[in-house]
Amino acid sequence: GLDEGFRRGARDARGGDDSEFGMLGGSYGGFMATWLAGHHSERFRAFCSERAVNNLASEEWSSDISTAFITEHGVSHIDDPAEYEQRSPMRAVRNIDKPMLIIHSEEDWRCPIAQAEELWVALKLLGKEVDFYRFPGENHELSRSGSPIHRVQRGVGAAQQFKAAFAPALQEGGNLRRRRRLPARPQPQQGARRGDVEQDEQLRQLLLRRCGQAGDGDGDAVDRLRD
Repeated sequence: GLDEGFRRGARDARGGDDSEFGMLGGSYGGFMATWLAGHHSERFRAFCSERAVNNLASEEWSSDISTAFITEHGVSHIDDPAEYEQRSPMRAVRNIDKPMLIIHSEEDWRCPIAQAEELWVALKLLGKEVDFYRFPGENHELSRSGSPIHRVQRGVGAAQQFKAAFAPALQEGGNLRRRRRLPARPQPQQGARRGDVEQDEQLRQLLLRRCGQAGDGDGDAVDRLRD
């Protein structure tokens, strides 16, 4: 079961400590990330939910594979909406108490962007700790065949999410340093739309190399990550 999976993973990767993990998943994995955040958050320090189905009922109304889930549920969302609500990760959104990063593409027709927006709005209304990356011009295949700069931004964002959660606390005048979280929905801009990302010179050089921009002082690629 789930507990045995944690114990095995901890034994292999964390020296036997099965108390805390991070969770990242896309598509059905994103569904599971949001589900685990609402039902088993005590096991995790942070979550990243990518291109997820968060509300099964609205997914059936808008996805390019609408009606496909009838085979899973045995009934349509019209005949028994409660069945879809019961199985939706959004049902337990109030229980999410760990940092959540949402990643979604604006041209994802398999799991439309509204799936991410519903989770984002709910978590913001509840005062939860959440970031949201919106990728314009990308679809459900972002992590596999998206544009190079967007794939770098996606990877860096996810890495920063878990780095912040697992890195030892840094002290400044006796107070913990923590990443600033976005106070409202990100404003449209070129590249990924998100809150601020802690940056260092290594990240800067990585982005410049990946974007094929040579020379010092050319920070356009990095600027796309800033507010």
